[in-house]
Amino acid sequence: AKMVIRDGKYVVLAGSTASIENTNSASPGICALRDKLIQQGVLVDTGNKMLHLEKDVPVDSPSYAAALIYGGNINGWNAWKHNGKTLNELERSEPDSDLP
Repeated sequence: AKMVIRDGKYVVLAGSTASIENTNSASPGICALRDKLIQQGVLVDTGNKMLHLEKDVPVDSPSYAAALIYGGNINGWNAWKHNGKTLNELERSEPDSDLP
């Protein structure tokens, strides 16, 4: 999956793939978001036990963006990586730079 930071939002990009099932740790909010996106045709079952994101989806935190993909609670600051560095490492090392 791919995510960018755009206008203060964490945007999971179209073309990303997501787990088809929610984990036991999935909060009611993430379950509801995933169900809503499936009903809207934004998250589509690919037939290979994965979901495909058809449109960009903006959310308020990197952890919520990661949970959307993972299907459960996950620390997005550590899950999202760019060139081998976590989002947390990138934010600390380059606080004024624009991240992809």
